[in-house]
Amino acid sequence: MGYEGTGLSLPAAAFGYASVTNQSLNITGPITLAARVRPLAESRLRYVIASGTSTTDGYELGIESNGRPFARFNRSSCTTCRVDAPSAISPVWTHLAATFDGSVAKLYVNGSLVAQRSMAVAATNAPRVALGALCTSPSTCSPASGTLFRGLIDDARIFARALPAERIKILSRIDPVFYFTWEDGSTTLARDSSGTCSSGLITGAGASIGRIGTGSHALRFTAGTPGYVQISNQTDTSPSSSFTISAWIQPDHYGQQIVVAKGAAGVDGVELGLTAFRKPYVQITRAGAPAFRIEGPSDHPLASWFQLAATYNGQSLILLVNGGAVASAPSPQPGMSVANNLPLTLGAGVGGQDRFTGILDDVRVYRHGNGIVGGI
Repeated sequence: MGYEGTGLSLPAAAFGYASVTNQSLNITGPITLAARVRPLAESRLRYVIASGTSTTDGYELGIESNGRPFARFNRSSCTTCRVDAPSAISPVWTHLAATFDGSVAKLYVNGSLVAQRSMAVAATNAPRVALGALCTSPSTCSPASGTLFRGLIDDARIFARALPAERIKILSRIDPVFYFTWEDGSTTLARDSSGTCSSGLITGAGASIGRIGTGSHALRFTAGTPGYVQISNQTDTSPSSSFTISAWIQPDHYGQQIVVAKGAAGVDGVELGLTAFRKPYVQITRAGAPAFRIEGPSDHPLASWFQLAATYNGQSLILLVNGGAVASAPSPQPGMSVANNLPLTLGAGVGGQDRFTGILDDVRVYRHGNGIVGGI
C-alpha cells in the first residue's frame, strides 16, 4: 500500500526494483526528480530513482548509508555534480525532490529546500531509468550490488524542466486524512471527502449557507442546542506526533468554544477553538503534564467568516488566522504525541462540552505539520 493508493513495495527479503526504457527519459537539459518514500531503517546506500549506471553519466535521487538524501546529475566520477542533505530522514513517509536548471542543483525534503550547489554540467544520460536500484548496464538492468532500496516508493515523477520551489511545495503537500465540507446538505451524517472513509454522526445541527455563498453548504450550531459532530477513532489515519488542522468558522456567541478536538484534559491530544473573549487558541493536551497552549493576540467580530488553523511539526506549534501566523511557540518536549483512542469531534469537545455556536465549514485534518494553511 502506497501513501495514496497502491505503491511500489520493496521488502528486505525480496530482490525487487522496477525499470523502464523510453527515449523521453534521455533528458539532456533542465530536470526535476521527485518521489515519496518510506524507507526501512537501514544503514546502507539506497537508490530511489536512477538513470545510467555506476560508470556512465546519469541522474540519481537516493539515500546514503547515513540516512541523508542526495541527488547527482551527470558524471559518476564528478564529486562536484552531487548535492547532499545536511541531515538524515526518518523511516516514515517523506517527499524527496531534486532539480537542476543547467547551472544550479537543488535538493528538497518535504517541500523545503535543504541543499543546493552550482554545477556547470549537462545532465546527459541513457534512456533507462530504474526505481529502487542502480543498473549495472545501460541496455539491461541488473541492479548494482548495494544499491537496492528497501521500503515503499510512491508517486515517482521525472520532469524535463526544473520546477520552481513553489511547485515543489505543491508536489510535497500531504492530503488531509479527515475532510468535511457538508456539500450534500446532510444534517445527520458527516461524509468524509478525504478518501479514508471516516464519516461521522451529526447531532443537533442545522444546515446553513457555507462560506462560499449561495449553493454552498455548512453546519449551523445554535445556542441552547446540544450540537456537535463525532467521528470514531481511526488509528491508522489519526494524527500522531505532528498535525495540521484547519476550519472555516463564523461564530455568533461569546464564550469558551471548541471547534475541533481529538483528545481531552489529561489525555494526549489536540484542541482548536476560541476563548471566552473570542481569541483563537490551540492546545496540545498531555497525560500527566500541563497542556501546551498558545493563543492569538486579538478577538474576531461575531457573524464574520475566518479560517482558524494550527500546525505542529514536532518542534514548534503555530496558530494561524486566515493563513497568517498569529502565535507560535517551541515545543516543551519535541515530538510530543497527540495520539489517543478518543473520537474526533467538531463543534465541541468529547461528550459535547464547550460547544461552538455559529457556522462551521471546510474542516481538514492532516497528519503532517506542514504549516501550509493559507488558501486551503
